[in-house]
Amino acid sequence: MKLRKFFIVILIFLMISGVYAEKSASFNNQVITISKQALLQYLKYGDISRGLINQTPTAIKTEKNQGVFVTFTKDGVVRGCMGTVFPKSAALKEEIIKSTILAASADTRYPRITMEEYPFIKYHISLVKNVKYVGTGRGLSVQNPKKFGLLVISGKRGGVLLPGEAKTAEWQVYECKRKAGIKQTAPVVMYVFETDVIGD
Repeated sequence: MKLRKFFIVILIFLMISGVYAEKSASFNNQVITISKQALLQYLKYGDISRGLINQTPTAIKTEKNQGVFVTFTKDGVVRGCMGTVFPKSAALKEEIIKSTILAASADTRYPRITMEEYPFIKYHISLVKNVKYVGTGRGLSVQNPKKFGLLVISGKRGGVLLPGEAKTAEWQVYECKRKAGIKQTAPVVMYVFETDVIGD
């Protein structure tokens, strides 16, 4: 009897795990599809007003909207990365679309993505979670930069590094300030965050 109950519990666990994995795969596929279609329509028409995005399934749902970063690579080399820690749109779908277009056209570190490159572009969508205010100061010495990203703000300027982009907390603060044009001696407001990364 005990052995039978054990196998029943295992069977239920496997069934639940299978349903969760299927839902997770469906969500991930929708996230990538939205970004791919947004990039294609932007490259074709220069905007997203011609209805292609509206054909994307709208069942992409979360408990609340999230900040999103979209990173494009080609042949293993970054071609653009843009996004926001705090969401600026009412829905996750719109947040993905906006970050996609910004990454393709507004990251001044790289040339704009072209239609010729489109078939070779790889997508990495970082969904921001667990944003936490950590204080105001000139630096941050205790933090795991491989696990946590960092946002620093001074006035209207802000700089971000995603999790894994820095090896030390000190360099993470330094680079965020440098990217934002903030003096290294200036105090900044700091937020740390985690991400779930979806890639194709």
